[in-house]
Amino acid sequence: MLQANGNLQFVASDGKTVVWETFAHPTDTLLPGQSMSPGSSLRSRASDMDFLVGRFSFNVQSDGNIVLYMVDLARDIDTNPNGAYWSTRTCCAGNTTLFFDARLVGHLYYLLTDGTKHNLTTPQSLFPTNRLFYQHAKLDPDGIFRVYILPKNTTGNGATWSVMDLVPSDGCTMVTNSQHGMCGPYSYCIYRANKRLDCECASGYSFLDTQFRYKGCTPTFLPDSCHGKRHASEFKLMELPNTYWVNSIYYKWHQSVTEGQCQDLCLNNCLCGAVLFDGYSCVEAAMLTTGRKAKETTFREMLKV
Repeated sequence: MLQANGNLQFVASDGKTVVWETFAHPTDTLLPGQSMSPGSSLRSRASDMDFLVGRFSFNVQSDGNIVLYMVDLARDIDTNPNGAYWSTRTCCAGNTTLFFDARLVGHLYYLLTDGTKHNLTTPQSLFPTNRLFYQHAKLDPDGIFRVYILPKNTTGNGATWSVMDLVPSDGCTMVTNSQHGMCGPYSYCIYRANKRLDCECASGYSFLDTQFRYKGCTPTFLPDSCHGKRHASEFKLMELPNTYWVNSIYYKWHQSVTEGQCQDLCLNNCLCGAVLFDGYSCVEAAMLTTGRKAKETTFREMLKV
């Protein structure tokens, strides 16, 4: 039996007892009127067109915390504390329940054991009632939990869902407790339409997997090696403008050097893959990881290619 709110129920022969229902077993989506009790979770798809489980989970934990995790796909571990990149920080508050408010547009909130109510998303005062809108909330393949709306009077095949709210709001800045970002080595996080997260390769690199761009990038050239003969003239440093790298593998820090000296240090070091320079300090890095697009950075990042 499919209810008007979208809940599919299997009812016993008595016509009353619900044996199983979709609202109690959500996948990646919530509908208005649906709730998530302690111990329940959502799991993202692998991609918009791939319905296999993806690398993110949204968990209402039994300790009272609501947490977004980056999943270890190899072991299918979705509650490893090191994989957390966002939370409500309500740990140890007792049982927490999440509700999708069916009366307002774009409103999800959670109740703590002490009865206090907290907004997960902000109800929209411009749209005080949901009677004019379809809506749903979804953990998207990029790890962002979004609330979508669509006017009920929309007609034609060109109708598109609009993002009303999203959690977290600045996804490219998110880093797990183990310092992993949304994109793999030598790639950095960018925003596309509807603030969808995507990854771009640094100059001189290409994607390991074009279908799953988050896996990182590989050089399109023969990298420097400490084995055999090599010459600094074989490589150059290419600037990576408007990017910021949070968790690169640093191994040498130099102070009171010029930019030219900083570049020479990297070009003449077979272990150096990139260099960061702020006008005074020079940092040699073996690898650039956890990058994101940024308008202003302290360092100038230069990649050895």
